[in-house]
Parts: sequence; structure tokens; C-alpha cells
Amino acid sequence: MGVVVTIDKKGRIVLPKKIRESVEIRTPGKVLISSKGKKIEIVPIDTRLLRAKRIASRKLRDWKEEEHRGEKLLMGMKG
Repeated sequence: MGVVVTIDKKGRIVLPKKIRESVEIRTPGKVLISSKGKKIEIVPIDTRLLRAKRIASRKLRDWKEEEHRGEKLLMGMKG
């Protein structure tokens, strides 16, 4: 499906509702925009994925892998 849209002076475009619905872009939301040669690709980003990433970053902030490997070795030596 192709639709002609206008680009304003600030470089903004409006994605038509039918296009957003067909690729499941929710508003408000986020999309990943990248260029492929002379084409632009817009990919919806699931907000649940972004939320999970924020939670994981916060919970794993002080994670030190070397501490956990040593703990596993000690646990193995006890049994």
C-alpha cells in the first residue's frame, strides 16, 4: 500500500491511520527509522519491549558477572 504524504518545514510527516493500523503502530508510541540506500524503513517498536528493557537495566545495574561465577563454583564445591 502506498500513500503520498507531505513533509513540513521541520521534516515531519504524518503516518496515515490505515498505514499505522496495518503495521500495528500504536500512538503514542515509538518507531525505529533507518535508511536503506535511498529508501527509509519505519519499524514499530513494541512499548512492552521498551518497558522490559528499562526494568532489566534497572534491576541489573549492579550486576557483576565475576561475582556470580565464583558463587556458583563455591556452591558446587559444597555438594
